[in-house]
Amino acid sequence: MKYAKTFNDQGTLIFPGFAEEVAYDFQCDQKRRSGKGRITGGDPEQMRNAFRRGQMRLRLADGGEMPIVVIAHTEGAKEAFFEIQE
Repeated sequence: MKYAKTFNDQGTLIFPGFAEEVAYDFQCDQKRRSGKGRITGGDPEQMRNAFRRGQMRLRLADGGEMPIVVIAHTEGAKEAFFEIQE
């Protein structure tokens, strides 16, 4: 599937008891309801925890939030991959 929009910026990864500043890079449809991308944080262990948690929210630089599911992470890496879950 080809997505219409691409976003690259800084945001916040959020789930209960946790909020971390991350960089994000993702492609999505016009309404941000479908898409996939990558988040990069400062701590590999936090990215691992995000992967284990799975569902969370990503607050974007424009103040909007969207539900995501972290679907992949490599042990020791500062990045994880996600899909938008709407």
